[in-house]
Amino acid sequence: TPPPEVDSMVVKIVPRYPPIEVDFREWDGLMRICFGRKRKTLRSSFCMTYTLKTLEDNYTTWCALTGNRPEKKSMKEKVLEVLGSLKLAEQRAIKIDLDTYFKLLLEFNKRGIHFTNMNVGAKIGDSQAALPDELFMDGADGDGDDAMED
Repeated sequence: TPPPEVDSMVVKIVPRYPPIEVDFREWDGLMRICFGRKRKTLRSSFCMTYTLKTLEDNYTTWCALTGNRPEKKSMKEKVLEVLGSLKLAEQRAIKIDLDTYFKLLLEFNKRGIHFTNMNVGAKIGDSQAALPDELFMDGADGDGDDAMED
């Protein structure tokens, strides 16, 4: 039998230093939605009925735990607002870079939209750990010096 016609390559994975601190459960939830159907647009992936219901349930829980009043907008409107603000609604998951996914997660979390019910057992009024904006800066300040000062 003839050998199969297969192209191969070596991929080198280099960890970031310092690593970006992110809640794995939140990150995993976002990635599962985005890559469930990687060739779909993000708008299509996020507007599936089951996904919207899950996000709505998590949002309601987050509002109850933090004492925030839920917005009157539908979850679909909130999700499309986030995707639109980052100009990602018509993008496909396989075309988006890692930093953009971190920005997307941060934007969802800022609006109280979470991808997992991470507060099982939490009490009303417990503070929420948030990701600082500094983790998502793109270095556009133009100084070109990435070294940390002492």
